[in-house]
Amino acid sequence: LRVTNKEISSCTSEPFPFFCWDNYLPEDIYVELDRSWPNNEFYNSPIYGGKRAFQKRETEKVKKFLDKNDAWRSLIESLETQEFINDIQKFVKPLQKIYRPFVANRKWKIVNNDNFSIRNLFNLEVDVDWELSKYDKNIRYRKF
Repeated sequence: LRVTNKEISSCTSEPFPFFCWDNYLPEDIYVELDRSWPNNEFYNSPIYGGKRAFQKRETEKVKKFLDKNDAWRSLIESLETQEFINDIQKFVKPLQKIYRPFVANRKWKIVNNDNFSIRNLFNLEVDVDWELSKYDKNIRYRKF
């Protein structure tokens, strides 16, 4: 699954760097991801507001889920590549230059403790993390 090098849909630096890619994936992939969204067995008990989360660090759950869902495996593997990180940096760098010019000029590199070198001191280490979350349908929210 190749998802990088798409044109960004919107980008802003206020109140913090934020960007959006509309139609980032082909529509059939969105349909398959929606169809195979994790069921309740993968989610923890709800926290404040009814949010339930399924996170990368839950390795046994992740393995079980990805072994059954090729579309999710392909998406997550794509997002955890240096190529994807390079594309993200391309869009974020102009926004970073305003507030952190030194950091903006450092190359983003995915964390790899097995590959230490003096050159890595000049890079900004990036750790790709993810979470699939949902809110229970029957939660009523208070209006303030």
